[in-house]
Amino acid sequence: VSYGVVVSSAYVTLSSVSVQDPEGRITAAGMKLGSYNSVSHSSVTAANAGAYGFYLNGSSMTSVSYSSAQTNNTSYGALDLVGASSNTFFVFFASNPVGYGARLYLNSNNNTISHSTLAAVTGLYIYQSSSNTVQSGFISGLGGYGASLSNSRDNTIFQSTVTSDSTGLHITGASSSSNTVQSCFISGSSGYGANIEANASYNTISQSTITSSAGGVHGLVLSQASFNSVQDSFISAYNSGASVGIGLYLFQASSNTVETSFISAADSYGAYIVSNSDANIISLSTITSNSADFAALYLNRAGHHLYLRKIDCFCLYLSSHSYLFRIHYSFIKR
Repeated sequence: VSYGVVVSSAYVTLSSVSVQDPEGRITAAGMKLGSYNSVSHSSVTAANAGAYGFYLNGSSMTSVSYSSAQTNNTSYGALDLVGASSNTFFVFFASNPVGYGARLYLNSNNNTISHSTLAAVTGLYIYQSSSNTVQSGFISGLGGYGASLSNSRDNTIFQSTVTSDSTGLHITGASSSSNTVQSCFISGSSGYGANIEANASYNTISQSTITSSAGGVHGLVLSQASFNSVQDSFISAYNSGASVGIGLYLFQASSNTVETSFISAADSYGAYIVSNSDANIISLSTITSNSADFAALYLNRAGHHLYLRKIDCFCLYLSSHSYLFRIHYSFIKR
């Protein structure tokens, strides 16, 4: 059988529906929803490797609340939206130990997921979709990313925990811009806390904690990313053993701003800016390293016009390739 439940008409309400298929006989989706549907207090378990849990394809104005989906699908989500917009998910639990918890795919725009738990290899995956909001959630990655935004713009993650045993938050691609992450706890245990890369631009992280807890990995990485902003945040790397992780790492990243933030590393550089990272600004911030062997702020080929304003920095290292930078009203101490 392809589906457990298919809703093809508008204005259909379902409540207390349970679709249980532990033997994997459902091949497409436990529950396929159309537009203007309402589902509450319902659950789906779909064990087939090709099956979605809740599946919305081209659907709009549908709401799902107090419900759950558990799947075993490597390619899709326990909650899977394709070209689906303006849908709402409230108190939703999505679990998929081999794939995505929630996948918003190809022009799935203006959807809201709130007070929900997304636990999977990658907890939340947004691809070529915009203006979605995830609020007051717990997003967990098990070997993949906690949350990954790929070539997507104007999305918001707010007041949520984003964590992974690899990298917590991943924003990538030239079309990934103007995304906002606010008031979040972001953590990676064997990968970066957060990674913004591959020409992602104009993204903002504010009022958040960004941390990595494994040796050799960094708290926040900006790699070939420009015009991004970090505000009012705590950025750190907690290291162990011989490997060293850096609090803030900029590599070929230009015109980014970090302000009113605390940046630290336990046994490495607090901030490390290298490889033609031009025109970045760090202001009104504290940068520290707890190790006598590493500078708090390390600049090497840091490019042109680095601007440091009102920085408390415990030890600054400048290579001969770092030039045309300004330090204003800053405290630097060995």
